Amino acid sequence: MVNRFWPERTSYMALLAGLWLLVACQSGDTDLGLAVVKPDELAVEYLDTLSVYASTVMVPDTFTTSTDSTVLIGRWQDAQTGTVSAKAFTSVDYNSAHTLPEQTGIRFDSLVLELGYTFTHGDTLSLFSMAVHSLETTFEDGKTYDNVSSLPYQAAPLVQQAFRPQLVRGKRQARLRLPDALSRDFYNRLVNKQINDQSSMVDYWKGFALLGQSAGNAFLGFNLLRATSGLRLYYHGNDLNQTRYELRFPMEYHRFTQLTSNLSGSALQSLRSRTDAISSRQTGNVSFISAGAGLRTRLDIPALSQFSKPDRYVALNRAELVVQPVGVLRNDNALPPIRLTLYETNNRQELLASVPGGASGSSAVLATYGWYYNDLEQRDQYAFDLTGYVNNALLRQAPARALLLMEPVEQLSLTNRIRRVTIGDQRHATDKLRLRLLYTVNQGRQ
Repeated sequence: MVNRFWPERTSYMALLAGLWLLVACQSGDTDLGLAVVKPDELAVEYLDTLSVYASTVMVPDTFTTSTDSTVLIGRWQDAQTGTVSAKAFTSVDYNSAHTLPEQTGIRFDSLVLELGYTFTHGDTLSLFSMAVHSLETTFEDGKTYDNVSSLPYQAAPLVQQAFRPQLVRGKRQARLRLPDALSRDFYNRLVNKQINDQSSMVDYWKGFALLGQSAGNAFLGFNLLRATSGLRLYYHGNDLNQTRYELRFPMEYHRFTQLTSNLSGSALQSLRSRTDAISSRQTGNVSFISAGAGLRTRLDIPALSQFSKPDRYVALNRAELVVQPVGVLRNDNALPPIRLTLYETNNRQELLASVPGGASGSSAVLATYGWYYNDLEQRDQYAFDLTGYVNNALLRQAPARALLLMEPVEQLSLTNRIRRVTIGDQRHATDKLRLRLLYTVNQGRQ
């Protein structure tokens, strides 16, 4: 069988690879040897009928968010995986370089909260409603805040505004004008030197909680360390030209994002502990990966530990696991994770080891999301080279443990955690999970 991932000349190349692997694997297959195998009797066979069982598991995770320059706000909600919500918390820094008390003939204009976009994720066509609330307590200096941290804030927002978060025409900011009475009071205290250092600044502005959600699913990311973010005070002179001035107060010292998940009412609501697993057959022949929600896909391949090599078997040339996302379009603004990897695991979904990949099994398995073509169609997928893992299992050199499909641990930034992917299992109508084995056999051996 010729497959789109291996051109027709692969049979010849695989034959050479089989001869090479034959020598490399003699310690595990001592009954085989080049002395008893004639090259013209070797052939390549293809197998893709091994059962791979997929299920969704939950692995709760706590991670630091106060060291990330980006904060997130938004919500993602669907009937299958529940709701993931993001809130941002930030303080306001004093600007010691300002000279408002020394200036004369000036007048207050406005105070605007500016947030410089890092990215938008999801539906950017629907209106996004953003609310800014005053914190009731201050940040603790030196404290590390994580995804489950929170600070109390006033129930009524200082300001609430709806907009379409599109990065068009060079507008890379969300801008919300704060109430004039409060803003003017802040201006007067600066002019009168009642606010004259960081301590008095924090007494006045304890900080902000930033909340938001869309009619669709969307997350907005803002970088608070850029000059495009902060409180910007506008004022003008009383001269004939009414010269305009502005003064920025950054938000760089304290910040964090609260990222929470709620599975209530979803198809996965029975996931309560690390030992729970929901088969893809119970969720429409799909499973899920969402780092922010703590969701990973578990793959069980019991056939590997039970697989009995045929007498004609010589060597494994390649094993490839193909994972196809469900319902992703080329112009989708919520693309799946860029990379996925596999870890060996146990019944508690613990990461036991990286899965050995490649022919030698010396490197960890890693697959990049991409689009691939054959003669008839264009498909998006992840393709994992599991040659090392499968070969170890077939030769009984290592147990065929279950696998966890997830984003690489070292790449789990705050931005990556909100990416998600739904993958089809072997029974899915269009986006199928496949384990493909290409191996060399001895045709002269019965």
